[in-house]
Amino acid sequence: MTVTSGTATQNAIDTNANWRRVRSLRIGMILRGAPNTAQNAVTQTLYPFGSAKSGSSATAGSALSSSADIGTAYSAPADGRLRQVLTFTVHLRNDQGL
Repeated sequence: MTVTSGTATQNAIDTNANWRRVRSLRIGMILRGAPNTAQNAVTQTLYPFGSAKSGSSATAGSALSSSADIGTAYSAPADGRLRQVLTFTVHLRNDQGL
């Protein structure tokens, strides 16, 4: 899908052209443990795509989060599970050839 002048078009040529521009993938996951593995059962907000840079005016942890993009911030319930955020970037070296 391409966005041109505020309108989106969907066709194979435009889609392939956009994929050729991709240089890296940012992957964020939240790993969840078994019940009652956390020391405290508290509600927490987790950001799978990383933390904000120090000194920025943004909320801590909101580097790539957006209320319009589901999954960039996760509010975990107070269920006693241990949760850990894992974020990494994969750089693509080769032409995708689409």
